[in-house]
Amino acid sequence: MIKGIVFFDLDGTLLDKRSHLNTANREALFKLTENGYLPVVVTGRAPWEIRELTAGGDIHSYIGLNGQIVFNQKIVYQSTIEKEIIEEVVLLSNRLNHPLAFYGKETSKITAIDEAAVRLYQLDNAALPEIMPTFYRKEDILMLYLFSKDEEKDQLYQTLFGNYLTIIRDTPFSVAMTAIGNSKKTGIKNLMNSLSLKENVPTYAFGDGNNDLPMFEAVDYRIAMGNGTDKIKKAADFVTKSNEDGGIIHGLHHLNLI
Repeated sequence: MIKGIVFFDLDGTLLDKRSHLNTANREALFKLTENGYLPVVVTGRAPWEIRELTAGGDIHSYIGLNGQIVFNQKIVYQSTIEKEIIEEVVLLSNRLNHPLAFYGKETSKITAIDEAAVRLYQLDNAALPEIMPTFYRKEDILMLYLFSKDEEKDQLYQTLFGNYLTIIRDTPFSVAMTAIGNSKKTGIKNLMNSLSLKENVPTYAFGDGNNDLPMFEAVDYRIAMGNGTDKIKKAADFVTKSNEDGGIIHGLHHLNLI
């Protein structure tokens, strides 16, 4: 019986600055499960990254790539981007010299590498994808990741592709693009529907960035990390300590979940 569901962002939230799931947070996840709550990761990270980063923790369900849903290690929902749309995004990103990464089911490739791409993957403590500009032509693509520090160009992508893609700038160096309607918010709603719970259970979310705002809109209780942005803190019901100072455990204690 599930008493409640707790959704966790990864980077800057459940993970430390080295993108590690530390021992204290790992133990907190096990305690959370023992107490009858379902922990779920909600992130723009890819499935293979989530599995690697949360190894050893009691995480078996997640919403990855801002929309793909895995429950108890089984995919229950995912949505691919139409290749014709990808082709148009590639043409524009090439013209603007913005590298574009293609995220498939089990790997990612990129059109080129520049400073913004390097900075983002350094921020995520992740390896740069292999350069393969035509990867999308032979693989189903679940998310596009645009690398650009030109925030003034974001509106151009929104104007041209906003009817086909959900477009969210998630860092100063990158913009996530998924099939229209896919987001952390809709991912949570789709997961809740797939669980077919007999009665409503309370939902909680921990996040640190502006890209977690849609997730906050989908839950009952919102916890912002102490290292979070001003916007996420303003939208929260409670601001816990930073991810480097036991913020997850402090927040779970505050909610009386562990």
